[in-house]
Amino acid sequence: MNLYLVRHGAAVGEREDPARPLSQTGIDEAQRTGLFISTHFQTNVGSILHSSKMRAAQTARIMQQHLAPLRGTEQAEGLLPMDDPGIWADRISDMELDIMLVGHLPHLSRLASTLLCWNTETAIVEFHTATAACLDGIAGNWHLK
Repeated sequence: MNLYLVRHGAAVGEREDPARPLSQTGIDEAQRTGLFISTHFQTNVGSILHSSKMRAAQTARIMQQHLAPLRGTEQAEGLLPMDDPGIWADRISDMELDIMLVGHLPHLSRLASTLLCWNTETAIVEFHTATAACLDGIAGNWHLK
């Protein structure tokens, strides 16, 4: 199973819009990331799940355009910046299809670290805006692709 962890694209500042949607730069970043994944990986994404924040939902919809997930795109709990990464570490262990999680820092970094070395304090993957990391996992044994 492949797990794609994607940080949302760059958002507008809170003063400009408190909901912080993607900026034009963020839209462009997400488009490039989606195109890169669809071009360079043989994906079979079952679903794209995102946090409740607008910038993550917008990024997920852009990913959907490039990856056409079998079960679509939807909002999911446990993907907010300060949520416990153990929630998703447990959930994905039972999944069979590839999945993409679109979220935020520090959650994504902590989730990647949890899966790769069982330590949420060690930053294994650095996520810039619209960064994607692909982890390959079999029986709870995860590797960074």
